[in-house]
Amino acid sequence: MVASLEAVGGCYGAISTSGRFTISAGTNMAPEMVSLAESAPSAASLAAFRRLREAGGPFIQAFADETDRRLIGVARSLGYSSYAVLPIRLDDRLDAVIVAYFDRPVDELAIEQGTLDAIDRVATISVANFRLRERLLASEERYRTLFEESPEAYVFLDNAGLIVEANAAAERLFGTEHDGLAGMSLEAIHEAAPGSVAAIPGGRDAAAEVDEADGADGSDGRATRGTGRRADRTAFPDEVSVSRVTIRGAARRLVRVRDLTDQERFQQELVQAQKMEAIGMLVSGVAHELNNPLAAIIGFSTLLRRDERLPQDMRHDAEILLQEADRTQRIVRSLLDFARQRAPERHRTSVRALVDSVLRLQSYSIGAGHIEMRVAIPPDLPTIDVDRGQIQQVLLNLTQNAIQAIRGDGPRGWIEVAASAEVDRDGRPAVRLRITDSGPGIQPTVRPRVFLPFFTTKPPGEGTGLGLSVSFGIVAAHGGRLWFEPGPDDQGASFIVELPLDGLPARPAGEAASEGGAAPSGRSSERGPRRSPVPTAESSRAGTTAEPRSRILVLDDEPSIAAFLRKALGIAGFEPVVAGSGRDAVAAVGRERIDAVLCDHRMSGMSGTQVYAAITAVRPELGSRFVFMSGDVLNPELQAFAGERGVFLLAKPFDVDTVNRTIRDVLARNGSPAVPGAPDPQPG
Repeated sequence: MVASLEAVGGCYGAISTSGRFTISAGTNMAPEMVSLAESAPSAASLAAFRRLREAGGPFIQAFADETDRRLIGVARSLGYSSYAVLPIRLDDRLDAVIVAYFDRPVDELAIEQGTLDAIDRVATISVANFRLRERLLASEERYRTLFEESPEAYVFLDNAGLIVEANAAAERLFGTEHDGLAGMSLEAIHEAAPGSVAAIPGGRDAAAEVDEADGADGSDGRATRGTGRRADRTAFPDEVSVSRVTIRGAARRLVRVRDLTDQERFQQELVQAQKMEAIGMLVSGVAHELNNPLAAIIGFSTLLRRDERLPQDMRHDAEILLQEADRTQRIVRSLLDFARQRAPERHRTSVRALVDSVLRLQSYSIGAGHIEMRVAIPPDLPTIDVDRGQIQQVLLNLTQNAIQAIRGDGPRGWIEVAASAEVDRDGRPAVRLRITDSGPGIQPTVRPRVFLPFFTTKPPGEGTGLGLSVSFGIVAAHGGRLWFEPGPDDQGASFIVELPLDGLPARPAGEAASEGGAAPSGRSSERGPRRSPVPTAESSRAGTTAEPRSRILVLDDEPSIAAFLRKALGIAGFEPVVAGSGRDAVAAVGRERIDAVLCDHRMSGMSGTQVYAAITAVRPELGSRFVFMSGDVLNPELQAFAGERGVFLLAKPFDVDTVNRTIRDVLARNGSPAVPGAPDPQPG
């Protein structure tokens, strides 16, 4: 521009939004002129720029017309007589100017205004194009960086449906080296699910078919799910979506590929957890309903077995009934363990010590099966904050399943228990225990059901199908996960227990649960004794004779249980008072002497806790002579209620001895029971 005007020098400079003039290019520019121009507080301080403020066009002006005396002095010292100013306006804003300096006065310059205007237009167009190209290059660089550095896998396809470029995430996803995907068709790495719309068909008509699948506005078309295939031919579930783009005038298809492996696993775990929650609610109710008839069966069978008037063979039949009822009771108890989801009682525990204790318990089965045990637990593995008994039960279930699987497959095999410190899917530090066996594995058709209650592949009599479901609930209550993975070539099985190191808050001291009561026929509970904050029949004193005719109020809405309790208490020397409803029980307490109360916890009409409140309002001293009968004495709400009020708990189903010992415990704790002839309380 300076040369076309036959000027002796000139410069190009931008004007900032604050009005400051900054020279970015120049020809034959004297340093004094550059310094003077850039030292001005703003372009508006120069007369030439003030002329342009009102959208003026290009012009030529003598330095003598300037108001800045310093500028006039510098121009004269350099031999400049006049100058031309060409404004560069972009988007209706004065963006920059071109200044040309002349050593001749204005009247000697043969430059017409039209020529000056034309040069100004050319300069403006040139600058606009330059700025546009700069923005385009910056935009391309920005999107190139986004493409290359994106954690999502992207590939570009040409109109023939072939990959022309792939980003680093795509190379990692498909297990190829740099440019390893170039030239491949999408079908080579993605197989659409049957019935889905093909995302990017190949072949000659690819562009037309893609347009049909894409949105009309060029946005993402419908995402299609299918199976991705890596370079080593391993498969994974994926989702493909496509967008139409133009790069340097060439039509391309930008394809995003997502690996759905984790998403599908999380969905399956969510469905499994929801299913287990629903089953748990159902099981809790079923277990309660089973406990009531089971309590009557055990009770009357005990009476029959002890009735000396019956022949020996009939009493033997009653013993068989008790054995089968005992077996049923264990199943019901397992159901309640599955459904209860009580909070773990946490203690800091060594993983190695926990595993060793389980292997000691399984030592006979391991030795008898000639099974090789492999234990791989690092000595520096962090301790975990868990309920030792519950996690021990989980490991017993998993190792027992492995032992039985190996025995069913042959006389020899191995089991490996490995542990490691990991980071779980929520980013928390965790310990991962993997129990792997060399058995036949689990068939793919049954894997979705392995954690469902009562599902088992074992022969009849070898399992109830509750071990894995109970284990699943225990691990979930610890904030962890339990899942299955097949071994190589579907041989063997691995069950993985993942427990967070930070864990959940421990339960307050003194909240350990108790089954309450003894097992049928006086046999010890298979769980072993537990301490409880509430009184139970475990502290019984068999052989203690209760005072004659102690009056025991019995309330249960199951007629068979009420009938058994009436008979059992009568045989033991008590005087039972049977009420048919909560209202009848409260009325009986108000009109006659009652020394203790046996009350069902869950009843139609008034609940057990409502009956307790109503009775203690009439007779407060009966609060410590109150016994709740329940099929789930480990229910947290019931435990809390009983613990706060000193109420006894009697676990259903029960036998004659357990009922009698419980009543004697209640009466003994409260001193001598009422005796015949004691005055009845006054109503109200």
